[in-house]
Amino acid sequence: MEIAASAGAASASGVTAVDVDDDPCEADAFDEDLCGADAEDGKGADWPPLAVGMWSQLLRCQSQVLHRITRRSSARRTLAPIFELARECLSCIAVGAELKSDRSQLVHHLSQDDVPAEVLRHGKFRVVGEGCSVGALSISASHMLIVADLDDNPGVIGPELQDLLLAQGVRAAWSVPVVDEAGSALGALTLYFDKPAPATAENLQLLEWLADLTYHVVVYSHTREAKRVSDERFAVLVDSIPGVVYQRIVTPDGQIRYTYISNGAEDLFGVPPHEILADPNALFDCHGEGYREDFRERLIKASRDLKIWDVEATIVKRNGERKYTHAIAKPLEQADGTVVWNGVILDATRIKEAEMRAAAAEMQTREAIVENLNHGLVLFDANGYLVIANSQLRSYYPELTDVAVPGTTLDAFLNEERERDLVGDGEEIVHEDDDETIGRSEERQLRNGNWLFVQQHQAAGGETVILYTEITKLKEREMDLAKSNRELQDFASIASHDLQEPLRKIEAFGDRLRTRCADQLGEQGQFYLDRMQNASGRMRTLINDLLTYSRVTTKARPFEECSLEKIISEVLGDLQLPIEESGATVEIGEIPIIEADGLQMRQLFQNLISNSLKYRKSDVPPRVEISANLPTDTRRAVCEIRVVDNGVGFEMTYAERIFAIFQRLHNHQEISGTGIGLATCRKIVERHRGTIRAESVPDEGSTFIVRLPTCHTES
Repeated sequence: MEIAASAGAASASGVTAVDVDDDPCEADAFDEDLCGADAEDGKGADWPPLAVGMWSQLLRCQSQVLHRITRRSSARRTLAPIFELARECLSCIAVGAELKSDRSQLVHHLSQDDVPAEVLRHGKFRVVGEGCSVGALSISASHMLIVADLDDNPGVIGPELQDLLLAQGVRAAWSVPVVDEAGSALGALTLYFDKPAPATAENLQLLEWLADLTYHVVVYSHTREAKRVSDERFAVLVDSIPGVVYQRIVTPDGQIRYTYISNGAEDLFGVPPHEILADPNALFDCHGEGYREDFRERLIKASRDLKIWDVEATIVKRNGERKYTHAIAKPLEQADGTVVWNGVILDATRIKEAEMRAAAAEMQTREAIVENLNHGLVLFDANGYLVIANSQLRSYYPELTDVAVPGTTLDAFLNEERERDLVGDGEEIVHEDDDETIGRSEERQLRNGNWLFVQQHQAAGGETVILYTEITKLKEREMDLAKSNRELQDFASIASHDLQEPLRKIEAFGDRLRTRCADQLGEQGQFYLDRMQNASGRMRTLINDLLTYSRVTTKARPFEECSLEKIISEVLGDLQLPIEESGATVEIGEIPIIEADGLQMRQLFQNLISNSLKYRKSDVPPRVEISANLPTDTRRAVCEIRVVDNGVGFEMTYAERIFAIFQRLHNHQEISGTGIGLATCRKIVERHRGTIRAESVPDEGSTFIVRLPTCHTES
């Protein structure tokens, strides 16, 4: 606190305002003031020395004030020694300590001794700047205010306040602001006299020291009030939390105890807080045995690592009620190695029960979905325990009923399948990206003759699903297809031997007739002979085309890398004669290397190029362009190849029909052919898991678009 004044200033006039800027002399802290002024540095040079008795009284007053502060006494009791000393040494009739609110500009009396009731009411809860009391004026001005004689008042305190004080028998008033280190006025100490009271320099010095002592009481009062407000806020916050607020300590030697726990402990755990503070086991005993077993070790480890404590637990109250909690606490290490945990234990019962209801509903939904599947299904969690198995599985394998129950391990389930000889050889399912085995698949035949396709797959989260799909009808179709292929192979054998033998004889005897009996046949006989030989030629072409069509499946070879560009070049060599005779031009772009059956690719492009040469316009030399869209990723891409010609073209209504077997758009007198060539092309492309289609404009030409995978594995 800093106050300065001129010696004897109070006696020169009835009212004196002593400002902190009037004199450069400053008073030090109270303890230093009591030790006296130092003449060498000029401190207290304007203040006369106090009598020895006064020093003794000041020291005793200071001791009493500090003692009561340490004992946390009330403000009134703590200020009592100051008021008593003021009345004894300065002969005042009343003393009051006013305080400015730290949240507003309102003034109220912190404590008072014999201040008239009317004066108290006049200044109660009024703004500092209104001048409602001598103390408020001193606080507002931030300097000492001495009214030595109210009858001789030059208007410093205002007529209303002057009349009020005089009416209450007050003839003089002194007030000194209580100022903090930043120079802000916190309050004021005010003395009231029943007769005129000029202030001497010694009076001012004593008043300053009393104000200094009052400052400590005011700070103490502020601190106490702030703590009270803080405690109230904390209590309100704690009461609003659906759980327990606590503080516990863990010592370096592993001792655990609670230093604070809120009243919510009794609601949540059924244990009064005082029992937990006396013995933490009263709280720990509420938790399940599994939680208690390693709780101490986990807490000590968390204290050592200074990690956030975030734990869910199940508790059972003393009345048997089950609840669920979620504890969160933050560690703070002390200088002696003790770790203080400040945290909260939330009542998570409603949330947990809602989660369990949702999980139960999800399980019921899952079971309903699983039960309605047309497949047998068994599901294992990431730990390898059976979660669910549907009735369809048990209908396929009644012998697995005892093991197809929740809790059975995956190994036990698979062992049971092996022991009952239910498992076939199977094939591994490999992940495409990292070649890691993620499951198996196999076909099984049941005792009733039906077939199942069994897939065991491991998901990314570690769960395992085994799916049993009945494929009896598919297997029957497969067997029918195999039978059809055998019959087709038998036909191919017959066509290649038995059908061609009489055809060769017809052709041979026809040649003999032409060479030996030509003169005897006449013109009509020659005509019949020509028609017979042309028909036998067409028959041979038809048989050969049918053989080619059937061999797409019966004589198929495994896929391997082959250069389509090289194959097309070889085909052009085989077709050199018709190309030269027609004056055709064939242009080949860059064609990629793909995995395919090389012989069938040769047949494909031979049929397509021959088709372009055959269906040309009579007055325009044929032109054929072969190009491809090259893939960027040869493992996954599909290559698109285009064969474009400038031939006669066709209406797009026939775009699908031309790929059907024996379907022709022209008769054999106009353009020769069997109607099998493009059907063979489609069969080859489909065997390679590709597509073929045609686009055309009459009299402008046609485009055949072939899409083939560049890489695949032929099973």
